[in-house]
Amino acid sequence: MLPFEDWLENFDPLDRELAASLLARLEYVSEEQVILDLRNELDLLLQRDAHATVLLPVLGKGDIEKLILAVGKTVPAGRTPAIFTDYDPRLLSAVAGSEATISRLLREYSARGALGPAHDLNTYRSSRVRRIVLVTDLVSSGTQVRSFIKTVLANRTVLSWYSHHWFEVHVVCYAISERARNSIHRAFPRVVLHSVRAEATFDNSPWTGVQRSVCEDLCTQYQKDHSVPALGYRNQGSLLALGFKVSNTLPPVFWQSRSGWNPLFPGRLVPQQIVQDRAPFKAPVDHKKLLQWNNQARASLGVREYSRIRSRDLIYLLSLARSSRLHSEKVEVALGVSASAASDMIEYATACSWLDDEWRLTDAGRREFNAAKRPTRTSGGPTVASVEESYYPSSLR
Repeated sequence: MLPFEDWLENFDPLDRELAASLLARLEYVSEEQVILDLRNELDLLLQRDAHATVLLPVLGKGDIEKLILAVGKTVPAGRTPAIFTDYDPRLLSAVAGSEATISRLLREYSARGALGPAHDLNTYRSSRVRRIVLVTDLVSSGTQVRSFIKTVLANRTVLSWYSHHWFEVHVVCYAISERARNSIHRAFPRVVLHSVRAEATFDNSPWTGVQRSVCEDLCTQYQKDHSVPALGYRNQGSLLALGFKVSNTLPPVFWQSRSGWNPLFPGRLVPQQIVQDRAPFKAPVDHKKLLQWNNQARASLGVREYSRIRSRDLIYLLSLARSSRLHSEKVEVALGVSASAASDMIEYATACSWLDDEWRLTDAGRREFNAAKRPTRTSGGPTVASVEESYYPSSLR
């Protein structure tokens, strides 16, 4: 039995169809794909200028505590530990694990001469570092990234450089949620965020209010592990699984193992079968259903399966602009495209004058969308003469 089929058996037969619809919105991205996309994002950032750059992995609270113990120090309660003062990132390899996704990626750049965890402040100073780039795979709640930025800026020397605008802080990640982006910008307005795509969550999934509500009720009804809320840590409601281990921001129904529950991700680890199959339960984009969910039943009838996918994507984009405020994040998640692809679509619609500068639907965009709502024209075949009677009347022969 496949992992997701075994998982569906947890639910009452009457609830399995709803559970399957929740599962259809869950995405899995392999570790190889995450590394490939992060490498491309880092290369783009590093190629923009030749300034010296430091690449550091975003460390969690547990890793930092291990590094503090490794140097035999203690940090008073209530004080933020400072990098290079309370812990040494050069000891990271001793506690992070050789197979950690981000650590392996940064070792590639270190081999190419980039500055990283193996270098100290004196090297930063002599190299005239102008950027510190913090790298991670998923920024879901934003708590870990904010905490790590605080530990970096808790070092008095680093804070002095940052206060005098001698260097910038960038965060590069594979996926980020809108909540996390906003929370990081509120705490650190000067930090520059780079992401490959938006995180799929309950907030940006293309559901109606009723559909979202019943899915939330399903997560609450079948919750066995109450260490986090029904939608995951801080009710983030993540629907994205990366690599070999999933975040606790996913609803517990996906990873809990109490009371005889068969988890999809036991111990929050991704089963080997899912790793090998890459994305066995990622549903294809159903443009008709997306338009129906967006209360555009007539437009859904005009979306033909043999029309170009690009055209169907643009029709859905215009339907979003027509019914509500357009957000590129919702376009990314609903259509399964990257952040750059969603931006390109919006720029194309703006260039065609379908959207104004604030991404609101124009009169031209409304006409284009209304044209998509017209039913497909059909015509009968040519008139064919019968055997007994000629096509032309006898008077014209």
